[in-house]
Amino acid sequence: MASNVFGRLPRVTEPAMVSDIALKTLREVQPLTVLRAARGFGKTSVLVYWLRHYTDAATAVYCSLDARSNTQAEFWAGLEKTLRSAGTLPEVTGTDDARSRVLDGISALRQPLRLVLDNFHEAGLTEGAARIDDDLIELVRNNEQFYLVAAGRTLRTLETMGSLSVDGSIVGPSDLRMRPEQVQQLAAMAGLDLAWEQAQQISTDFGGWPAAIRAGLRGATVEGGIDEQLIQGYIGAMVLDLRFSDIRTFLLRTAVPAWFDIDMLRVITPKAEDGASEQDAAAILAHIRNTGLLWEDRDKGGVRYGYPAAIRRALLQVMAETAPDIGRQVHRALLTAPGAEQDPGEALTHAVNAQEWSTALDVIDRQWFHLLTETPQTLVEAIHHLPLPHGQHDPWIRVARQHLAAMHERLISGHTWVVPEALLSRSGVISEAGGAADPADAESIVLIQWGVAAMLSGHHDAAIYAFGQARELGLDHGTKATTLGAAGVALVHALAGEPDLARTALQDAALQSYLADSHVVDPSDLAGVAVRLAEALIAVDAGAPDASMRVAAIVEPRHRTELWVVGEFARAHYAAFADDPEEVFRQANKLRAALRHVPRNSLADAVLQSVLVELLLIARMIGVAGEVADHLGDNAIAWAAQAKVHNARQDYRQAVQLARRSLSAPGSSLRSQLESMVIMASAMHAMNAPGEARQAFQSAVRLARATGQRRPFQLMHRYVFDSLADGMPGAHALWPGTNPNAVKADAADAADLPTLTMREAQILRALERHAGPVGIGRSLDLSANTVKTHLRSIYRKLGVASRNEALDVAGRGGIHTEYEG
Repeated sequence: MASNVFGRLPRVTEPAMVSDIALKTLREVQPLTVLRAARGFGKTSVLVYWLRHYTDAATAVYCSLDARSNTQAEFWAGLEKTLRSAGTLPEVTGTDDARSRVLDGISALRQPLRLVLDNFHEAGLTEGAARIDDDLIELVRNNEQFYLVAAGRTLRTLETMGSLSVDGSIVGPSDLRMRPEQVQQLAAMAGLDLAWEQAQQISTDFGGWPAAIRAGLRGATVEGGIDEQLIQGYIGAMVLDLRFSDIRTFLLRTAVPAWFDIDMLRVITPKAEDGASEQDAAAILAHIRNTGLLWEDRDKGGVRYGYPAAIRRALLQVMAETAPDIGRQVHRALLTAPGAEQDPGEALTHAVNAQEWSTALDVIDRQWFHLLTETPQTLVEAIHHLPLPHGQHDPWIRVARQHLAAMHERLISGHTWVVPEALLSRSGVISEAGGAADPADAESIVLIQWGVAAMLSGHHDAAIYAFGQARELGLDHGTKATTLGAAGVALVHALAGEPDLARTALQDAALQSYLADSHVVDPSDLAGVAVRLAEALIAVDAGAPDASMRVAAIVEPRHRTELWVVGEFARAHYAAFADDPEEVFRQANKLRAALRHVPRNSLADAVLQSVLVELLLIARMIGVAGEVADHLGDNAIAWAAQAKVHNARQDYRQAVQLARRSLSAPGSSLRSQLESMVIMASAMHAMNAPGEARQAFQSAVRLARATGQRRPFQLMHRYVFDSLADGMPGAHALWPGTNPNAVKADAADAADLPTLTMREAQILRALERHAGPVGIGRSLDLSANTVKTHLRSIYRKLGVASRNEALDVAGRGGIHTEYEG
């Protein structure tokens, strides 16, 4: 410690990462410096480090306040004692109270003095705080020899009015928070090697709270795992040590919701029995916010507050161990809070935690679809906590207890879609289930309902599981759920882009027996309708010769149900596959009409708009296709559609980026994946990157062989397909419409195009962007004469005499063309 520093400096925790911002501020010569943040933000550590390395000419006196400074008289008496011990307070006469002696003595200073008041929140805590602040401000204003540094937890007049009266600096919570690089350094001191991403996550989860981070790292594992028990112990001790119970209660109550605003605050902090008002809660909010323990988010809807994730978890643990009734009270209050009705998952969580079991059952009853498809984890947890006999006669509760928990982890991944009203409405299921002689009948219907909802929300694994369980239950009890379940499994596989698995599912013995007895499928026969749709999708995706017949066999339902949407999807994909201009325009118009009947942002909306993009590209309406694709949102289907548009615009780099984005998106379907791989291969071929093009093509071939899909290969020109398939055994047979048993199909038979060499295919592709040999040669690093030689060979093989004729012939092999004339 420097020789001109007086006062007993406390021992601080080591190692302590001291805020460089705070140190820089303290080293500046300012009449007033204020440090403000919650306990554990390192204020004392900063002061001690600074004073131990103090080099200023002014004498520094450190004074740590405590409860003995809570009144005005006690504060001045203690300060006088400290200053006299340091020999820095001039003797004054004619006054008989400590306040006057300190004020007059400091006013008479002739040598510079820097007074450091730690724990300044204790000064006048119970009486006289404002007067103390005013006196200190006047001292700083009126004596150029006096400098003041105050560190505390609360926002005081000294900071607000003092900064207006004299030159000063404020060090707030944001300046004291531990940044990711400091977390890394602290971890290294403890022998831990943290990656930047881990350090950043720790800093975020703890809101940069230094003491909490130190506590967690102290018990961290070698792999960098934070010890949550140590953190909870630290925060629990801090909460229990709070002198004022109203602040402790406020912290616990406001930690229950993930966030709160002023309106919610009024709900969860009601007036106390002693008459405490809402203004008290607002004042505590301001106090807690100023300490830096809350995050604050401002938007058009107002201001929202919340605790960093790890701090909130610790507060909830403290509440569970010390005051569980508070949690139940808050959850009960939140059931009536604004927004509770709009979010079924939140409402169910509050009902369960409030132990309002009747309300929880009511939420499950009214919001089954939403909970099942959008917040399955919430539903699983609610069912787990629901005590018997509540809901034991409800088929939905029985199904959820028995089956949902086994699937919830696979339900949460991927994009969340808006789910329209399900094919089997709950009210209809209730009437059927109510008259069922066997409870298994009702459970089978619920499983079918779950399968439909999961299928419509893009959760294919869950849909297959639910339909499969319905089939098994039907087999055991001899109900029609057997055929519905089997048909559902086949349809989901077909929708997911797995024609081989869908074809296998259709061979189910019970389903085949049922279909054998039905010569004509009635629109009300859901199993028969689903089978016809699955057969059509299988044929189209596999590029089968009987695709036309299978699509024509689709049963038109009486109403625009979800199965009607699947039918439109299959017909539109067939139009793209069949390459019939009139059918393309007809189906494009039908899709536009169909989109008026499906909810925005639903999976049905996305898949219909995606196939509309394909049809518009075939019709060479690239601009319109781009507008449709741009309104698809952010999901795997949208990015695949946008990749097709950019490929058609010859913006190949962007096409590749979007295709890769679609491939890596959670929940990407096998259909979108294969389409994205084909687009990548086609675009890279156009970019004269044969190695990368062939690698993407090989990935597409592997996926096509694994699933049975072939239709997406029409997204590239036939001559590009042939050039990439050369040398890859059996790859040529994957072109839609070829003999699946052939090792290599004859290109002329398949698409009236002879097989071009790799170089010829590259030059033909370059011909789309360049009018003559010079431009082509520059793009491919070839001489103009070499290009002319290849062009003569290409024209001869194609039987054409000009650039436009060659491009026209080339365009016939794909489902769209990447040029505009």
